[in-house]
Amino acid sequence: MWPGPDLEGYAEVEKLLWSKRPVKDAAKPARALADAVDKTARALETSHFAIPAPDYGLRTHEVMEEFERFDMRGERDFGAHALPTALRGDVTSTRLTLDAVRSLVEGRGLDTAPIYDQLDELDKIAGEFDEKYDTAFDKWSQKDRMRLQSAVARANELLAPVATMTVIRRMD
Repeated sequence: MWPGPDLEGYAEVEKLLWSKRPVKDAAKPARALADAVDKTARALETSHFAIPAPDYGLRTHEVMEEFERFDMRGERDFGAHALPTALRGDVTSTRLTLDAVRSLVEGRGLDTAPIYDQLDELDKIAGEFDEKYDTAFDKWSQKDRMRLQSAVARANELLAPVATMTVIRRMD
């Protein structure tokens, strides 16, 4: 259901808002997107919404991996310069999906404390850089880009065993 075919308009609305076109041009697609989001949110409030249980461990790792692959390369920003906000959302998502499989992976011998510590560090970095930057990631200082890149890479390294320990693999 999420994002769904009716909710594909974020990029188009952002492009319109960041273009030199009159704001009134963005009103129709923005209204359509807002209506679709409201409709989906109402549906989610009244129904069961969950990641299928077998996918939690894999998804825990994929969230941060996708942040590294797409967000840090500017492929999902569309001029919003919202990388710290995206990071904060991905940290929250990662934490929530990790919470769901924590007892399973800890029961199999994985120490999750370093993962949670790294997520805390990423959240701290997101807050710090949210106050510091209102520009695209590639315009940040090299020192700050490297700091974020290494912190995200470390999180992905720590999260990889979660995916490995929870994904059912079939061999033919």
